[in-house]
Amino acid sequence: MTPTSLALNLPTKLFLGTYNFLVIIIGLFGNLCVLYCSVRHGAISMDDTTLAFIENLALADILISLLYYLPMLVTLVFDRWVFGSTLCWFVGFFSSHIPFLAEILVIMSIACYRVWVLKKPPDQRKLVTVTHVKVLISVIWFVVTIPVLYWAIAGAYATYSPMIYICTSSNHIPTAGTTLYNSTKVFTVVFVAVPMVIVFFTSVKIMHTICVHTLSVGVSLMPHIRSIITVNLICWAFLVSYVPIFVMIVLKSTGQYVPLWFGLFQTYAKSVHVIINPFIYVATNSRFRHFVLNKLRRREEERSVDTVGQEGHPLYDPNQSTSTPHAPPSPAPPSPPSPPSLPALLPPPESRSKISTSV
Repeated sequence: MTPTSLALNLPTKLFLGTYNFLVIIIGLFGNLCVLYCSVRHGAISMDDTTLAFIENLALADILISLLYYLPMLVTLVFDRWVFGSTLCWFVGFFSSHIPFLAEILVIMSIACYRVWVLKKPPDQRKLVTVTHVKVLISVIWFVVTIPVLYWAIAGAYATYSPMIYICTSSNHIPTAGTTLYNSTKVFTVVFVAVPMVIVFFTSVKIMHTICVHTLSVGVSLMPHIRSIITVNLICWAFLVSYVPIFVMIVLKSTGQYVPLWFGLFQTYAKSVHVIINPFIYVATNSRFRHFVLNKLRRREEERSVDTVGQEGHPLYDPNQSTSTPHAPPSPAPPSPPSPPSLPALLPPPESRSKISTSV
């Protein structure tokens, strides 16, 4: 009989729980920092069109961290699903598919756009505007909901999968029905496998262009070199994260058996780029890096000033009260006039001599 769950020992659970916690913290707060610095302060030096893609990619990573890996961490801790059937249906249909599919199509769009920019002269690069990108992103989020809605209408149900500690939709199970299972294969090939192939070839093209320009005119003379390198690193991080999913698609398409440990591995492997993306922005974008460091220094200085009056601070003075502010020193009272000296009370010598002779 084929096993339906993995018997994980305590060290393995601790490792997976720690990694899951890092995914949530870095994926959530790191990408929130990217959105805050970009939207509020414009701290990412990149053209507006590419920046619109990057902001949407950060939004998808936030949704993945919050709606997919957070329930997985809680389930891993309690060793069972504790959120009820309604949230299981939501996670199984929406959290397990829509953010991931939207992220894949957004990364494919970024890679294709950068290749198009490299081939076009500067006067034609303005043909694609931020408005066009926003429309494309809206279409992407609408398109990725089509397979989810189809599976829900066709009769698929959400079920807890103990081998990956998360709820999934039943259309991935062969026993759910031939129509649902075959449609899952088709949608997986169209929305995952084909975009991965496109991202791979476009990333190779971008890398080749960077190398050619570096050897010919120098990397400093290449326009938008920082944004090109950033996009290329994001694409390669995505490819590395989704290679296990691509292998699983090939195995299932050919009717091969997929081991349970490989299913758990691909579930955690596709979160690698969620952690790496914020560090890519910090490493390749000096304005974003300096902005984050200045914010941290300023907050540390403010915290240091606020704790001057607390015990343990290097400038703490135990004789100085921190509860009430010191009153300003009162002015010194005016000094009384000094009395006249004795010679000033006596008449001058000439007068004294006249007095003595007259007597």
